[in-house]
Amino acid sequence: MSAGVAERYEGSQSPLALLANRLELPPITSVKEEVVFDYFGLVENPFLDSAATFLAAHTDAPLQAASRTLTSFFATAHTDCVGNIGEKSACWLTIRLSQPHDAFSVPRWHQDGRMYPYDESRENVPRSKYGVTILGPPTLLFEYTSPENLIKEKEGLEKHFPRNGVSKTEEESDEAFDQLRSWLADQFRSEKLLQLGAGQIVRFTWGREDSPFHSEPDIVSDRVFMTVLFGSENEIRAMAEWRAAPFGEPTM
Repeated sequence: MSAGVAERYEGSQSPLALLANRLELPPITSVKEEVVFDYFGLVENPFLDSAATFLAAHTDAPLQAASRTLTSFFATAHTDCVGNIGEKSACWLTIRLSQPHDAFSVPRWHQDGRMYPYDESRENVPRSKYGVTILGPPTLLFEYTSPENLIKEKEGLEKHFPRNGVSKTEEESDEAFDQLRSWLADQFRSEKLLQLGAGQIVRFTWGREDSPFHSEPDIVSDRVFMTVLFGSENEIRAMAEWRAAPFGEPTM
């Protein structure tokens, strides 16, 4: 990040940051199939073993190397996350395996909204997601999300979803979203993007006005991308319920 951006984001509660420690990446070159690993549950459970087995089974990564990278990623993110042991006693871990496709040839610029209902008295604590690309193109992130970006997004929403009392059909809504996506891609084409190096972990907030705009990259090659976020057991249980996902059991 440039010096100016670093100054904007100074402090542990910053909307966007690159963590100092880089991961040692496993020797991985390909994805065998498109599949997603999800885990909602307590951090004390031995779910990282299942995650490493998943990664080794669906890519050409050796199991031991996959386990080492996953363990390092999780430990680094958990240590960096603000809160006491109870406030980050649970997590949502995702490993997304992709093969080349053109679904994101046009960026899907967005901010992550609220992920779960907050525990009482912790509503104003900034919450973050941690991400790292193990293989393939990295996530696209604005270096700095400005008030002008928010104004432009609001303008796009009003343009493509006018509040005129007329309801759109599902097909019309899908078309309007596609048009909004293309419009925002054009409006934001000159935004400066964060440069991510191999093994770098990025932390970015969600559910806040200044949470970074980001998008999936154009998937022009096989890709392995991991994210994790933390919360109390009650918060992550509620998140799992919102997503109709089991708590404490990995899924894929």
